[in-house]
Amino acid sequence: MMGNEKMALQGNLNDFKLEEVMQTIAAGNKSGKLGVSGKMGEYGIYFNNGAVIHAFGPFSIGEEAIKDVFIESSGSFFFKQNLILPPKTIKKEITSIILDGIIIREELMQILLLIDKETKIFPVNQVFTGGLSINDLEWKVLRMVVEGATADEIITKTEMSFITFVRTLKGLLEKNLVKLGG
Repeated sequence: MMGNEKMALQGNLNDFKLEEVMQTIAAGNKSGKLGVSGKMGEYGIYFNNGAVIHAFGPFSIGEEAIKDVFIESSGSFFFKQNLILPPKTIKKEITSIILDGIIIREELMQILLLIDKETKIFPVNQVFTGGLSINDLEWKVLRMVVEGATADEIITKTEMSFITFVRTLKGLLEKNLVKLGG
């Protein structure tokens, strides 16, 4: 390394967990963009002097986007400095953001390993004998499943975040109303 070249931070989420990368950036009081390319798309988390200030993802912005990126089970990342930073949209401290992300990832890990953008979701044919209740989001997703929509199409058309979709899908799977396919 010579002069003012800076070592780039890049890698794979299979080798380094997102929380480890974020903690490294925060501990170094770095400013810039942490870009993540995951199964569901591209994400960006912006830091200013080690604090998270903004995030975006393929289906959300702000805190919701950070929750979405935490549930990506694989992908690559890079950190780029010397950027014009966007306005602050996130007020939470990094410790709280990371803790929330880990909890959400653990809650949804089993489903996350089974889905990507192209995953087909199929309705389960069954006779209902009463006592089953589904919420508005589950109903909306179930209707789209019957129409043959992929995970990506459902998220895009309903304008829900990835995390909201996965939680809704989890509810439908637990109620045995849908099954996952290729």
